[in-house]
Amino acid sequence: MIDLHPEEKIILIIRRHWLVFIGEILPLAIATLLIVVPILFSAQIFEYAREYLSEAQVASTITFISTAWILIIWIIFFLVFTDYYLDILIVTNQRIIDVEQKGMFARDIATAPLGSIQDVKIEILGIVATMFNFGNLHLQTAGGDKEIIIRGIKNPEHVKKLIMSTHQSEVVAEDQS
Repeated sequence: MIDLHPEEKIILIIRRHWLVFIGEILPLAIATLLIVVPILFSAQIFEYAREYLSEAQVASTITFISTAWILIIWIIFFLVFTDYYLDILIVTNQRIIDVEQKGMFARDIATAPLGSIQDVKIEILGIVATMFNFGNLHLQTAGGDKEIIIRGIKNPEHVKKLIMSTHQSEVVAEDQS
C-alpha cells in the first residue's frame, strides 16, 4: 500500500486511541440493546396482533425484524472498525504519511517531507482525553494553507517530540551534506 523511498526507514506507526473507537461503537451497542424491547413485550404484541395475525406470523415477524436490525448494526460496526484500523500515521526518517480511510473503498493518503514541516501542534480536548492521553496532531507544512490533521491519536506529545527530533536530525543531515 505504501511504497517507501530507498534508504527510508519507518520510525513509528500509530493509530487512533482505542477509546475513540469505543466512543464510535457505543451508540451501536445501545442500538443493539433496543432490539430487546420488542422481545420483552412480545406477549403484549402477540395479544394485540392475535386478531389480525396468527401467533406464528407474529413470531416470524419479530424474528425477521430482530435479525435484520442486528445485521444492520453488524455491518455498521464492520465499517467503523475498518475505518479505525486502516487510519494510520507513519513517521519515517524522510517524511510523514497520513492514511485516512474514507468508507470501504476510498482512502486519502497525505505525505509531507520532514523538511517541509514548519510547526507541530497538539490538541488535547477534555478530561477524558487528558486522562487517557489522546488528542489531535496538527502538522503545518510549507505552502501556507497546507495542514495535516490527525485526530484522536494516542500519546500525541510523544509523537510530536519524535517528529521534531526526526525533523532536527534530517535538517542536520542536510546541512552536513
